[in-house]
Amino acid sequence: RMRIRCQEGGGGTMEEVRTVGKVMVSYSEVLKVLIRLEDVPMNVWRARERQLTAAKEVAEGKGEVEDASTLGDMLKVAQNGTMELRCVIRKLLKKAKVKLMVGDKVDVDTIDWVQNTGMVIDVHHRQMELLEPKVANVDLALLVFSLVTPDPSPELITRFTTSLSHAKIPFLVLLNKKEMVDPEFREEWERRITDWGHEVRCVSVATSEGLQELRKLISGKVTVLCGPSGVGKSSIINWMLR
Repeated sequence: RMRIRCQEGGGGTMEEVRTVGKVMVSYSEVLKVLIRLEDVPMNVWRARERQLTAAKEVAEGKGEVEDASTLGDMLKVAQNGTMELRCVIRKLLKKAKVKLMVGDKVDVDTIDWVQNTGMVIDVHHRQMELLEPKVANVDLALLVFSLVTPDPSPELITRFTTSLSHAKIPFLVLLNKKEMVDPEFREEWERRITDWGHEVRCVSVATSEGLQELRKLISGKVTVLCGPSGVGKSSIINWMLR
């Protein structure tokens, strides 16, 4: 973390700005909130530029070359990018015993764009929520099965796809361990699942095949992984976090 804290105005207090974000990680007292910069109102974007410019000038005046360079890079971030803010929760929300969940759409205020911190002051209405795992406003479910060990089960695939369809959650069927079967077997399962009306992709955690494309697909989305044991859900998550 940089040592500089931007202060605006003669009173030395941060400018009050508000934007909308999505909770990506929820700890007991701190949230990681994803901000899509293209959704940031113009007045907030200008406040961000003022904060970063002022902090850069302070760093340059103190001869802190590394911090000044970092702040300069932050100023160059395109408005179509994303960034994470570490946010505390407003006391009024705590008193009202509002439980925030991953996927919640929230209003963030008191933003320090230099330290990437803010305060969650309100929560938007949830379109839907899952109780297990506790996630709100899911954008996509990845229904993971393996092509071998364990073998794909038509009954389990039907059970999972029916549940997700009933909950109106968009989903994609992933068939993992494609490197362990011959192409004919893989293509047969792709045809079967496609004929059932579901989108399907074959991937391999062992060789990383198909995972880079999958990472792009789920980028910025609230995504849950579900499926039976032993199919590679944890391995896929670990690959995505590399």
